[in-house]
Amino acid sequence: MKFALFCEIPVARPWTAGKEQAALLNTIEQAVYAEAMGFHSFWTVEHHFLEEFSHCSNPEVLYGAVAARTTRLRIAGTRYLWTCSSTTFRVSFIGSSRVL
Repeated sequence: MKFALFCEIPVARPWTAGKEQAALLNTIEQAVYAEAMGFHSFWTVEHHFLEEFSHCSNPEVLYGAVAARTTRLRIAGTRYLWTCSSTTFRVSFIGSSRVL
């Protein structure tokens, strides 16, 4: 049987400086630990415009950070797509890459 870790990355209010970064770093730590415990894969979901539920607007940046710290863990994601301007998405991607 293969086990996977699925992370939503919630960040509850109040949003203080460093809180979102701490949540993402905690997620990376969980993925590294999951590999050490024999988990097969690590999953996240990409969300946009959800205030507290899931802060992962650019999972590829997160996946790079996880891949740099693991060797066997398979990394995957799901998408929740919105029809929005590409500018909005680029801004959210830039924000995620600066956090990590």
